[in-house]
Amino acid sequence: MKKNIVFVNNTLGEGGAEKVLIDILNRLDYEKYNVTLFLLENKGVRFENLNKNVKLKYLYPNIEIKGYISSRIWNILKYRIMKYFYWLVHFICIGMKNDVEIAFIEGEPTRFVSQSLNKRSRKIAWVHTDLKKRRPQEINELYKNIYERFDEIVCVSNSSKRAFNNIYKDLNKNVQVIYNLIEIDEIKNLSNEPIKFNFNKPTIISVGRLTKIKRMDLIIRAHKNIIDKGIEHDLIILGIGEEYDNLVSLTEKLNVKESVHFLGYKKNPYPYIKKADLFVMASEFEGFSLVIAESIVLGKAIVSTDNGGATELLGDMLYSELVDVNDLNALTKAIYEVLINTKIKCDLELKSKEKAKVFDNVNVMQSIHNIIS
Repeated sequence: MKKNIVFVNNTLGEGGAEKVLIDILNRLDYEKYNVTLFLLENKGVRFENLNKNVKLKYLYPNIEIKGYISSRIWNILKYRIMKYFYWLVHFICIGMKNDVEIAFIEGEPTRFVSQSLNKRSRKIAWVHTDLKKRRPQEINELYKNIYERFDEIVCVSNSSKRAFNNIYKDLNKNVQVIYNLIEIDEIKNLSNEPIKFNFNKPTIISVGRLTKIKRMDLIIRAHKNIIDKGIEHDLIILGIGEEYDNLVSLTEKLNVKESVHFLGYKKNPYPYIKKADLFVMASEFEGFSLVIAESIVLGKAIVSTDNGGATELLGDMLYSELVDVNDLNALTKAIYEVLINTKIKCDLELKSKEKAKVFDNVNVMQSIHNIIS
């Protein structure tokens, strides 16, 4: 008899966790499992990638509410009132027949699964970030009772596991690390697709949601500093988010609007990463940096802040230490040295190609099958 499994997530947005979720769903054995994906909101950019064997359900429809007051009321309804009735919503929408319930991201999906009345189901919570840095202590304390209701906690890196264990020292749960799935062959194949961008200057690239914690502003300022040193180059930023307008204004203020290229969300970012000279990340913290891992697979030179998840992947690779978070001078220096020194760039590319050998999807999927079973 097949096992019934439900994955719960916020959306199918452009984030790395959503990409990993899609990849996992594409690799599950549907001869063994009936799988439902339950989204708290029916929105995102990855629906066309969803495996046809997965049953899709959602709580909130993707509707546009016009008017400030109306949108405020809708948001209060979604995030303030309904959460107190999650147990009832869970019972109505998901029911009591699942053998395994997986909250695939922190926050509301984890709270939602914790409210399940199904006593026989195995409950698993995924943690994709450093909770100590990501959330205020009082929020983490509120989540202690929530995490106590899970049978397994899966962290995507050793750094996120250390942070979790540090917060919940006396939480008697099995906490393990399962690295994110990296589809190596798919990434390499997709990186060969043609794109419309002229790489006629040295080019650095960054990919991620345009949010404050990703610190794209720091990369733009480093870009400006390097131009002031006489090194002409382009900066490509792939991603969408609430900081877009602020970042565009920053390029205008620094007079680098012509050399900073906001190309939005790209379903296939890999040709841009492959053709660029250097991948840069300036995040304040990461769990497991999927885009760093993908850049490693593509054999790229990489400069990153010492942000946890990237540190775990790059700690034994860089020609110097990872740069400190929020250190503009260190970030500028690291990028500058890669751009002007061909040997450093080539050494980093070789180290990436060697590091790529550690990604083993067979072991990752075996670990996932083990916790489901």
